Amino acid sequence: MMPVALGPAQAATMAALDRRIREDAWSATVYQTLASRPQTELWGMEHESGELVAMMVLAFGPWDAELELIGVATEWQGRGLGGQLLTLARQRLQQSRRERLLLEVRSNNRTARMLYERHGFRVDGCRRAYYEPSVPGGRREDALLMSLTLAASYSLL
Repeated sequence: MMPVALGPAQAATMAALDRRIREDAWSATVYQTLASRPQTELWGMEHESGELVAMMVLAFGPWDAELELIGVATEWQGRGLGGQLLTLARQRLQQSRRERLLLEVRSNNRTARMLYERHGFRVDGCRRAYYEPSVPGGRREDALLMSLTLAASYSLL
């Protein structure tokens, strides 16, 4: 599978995949808004049938970018799709001359943390009790702040 750029026309499809992946999924309206922003890129992985099975949202700032979302449908996890999307994120940042890629992840999401660490991300900090409980009556979860430094700096000349 090769990554494909996603736009407003795929907003409902992105929202449907997001609902399959996580409880606090974004709506189609949110995806339409994100897709219309010039500083945001949405990428996906489609099965040969055309089914969207993985996606990511990158938001670009002046010097860095944030991985706002990366998700893979449960039945497609463990096949390297998340890694392919992270490789693409790194390429897009290098092409746009950004210095760092930032993200936050639930502290108990070991699978995601291991993926990020394999791709060179390091923990920078923690937001205590940041996430709502994932189960009713559960405890709030910490968010780990992670980053990947791509370059010390880029010359403006």
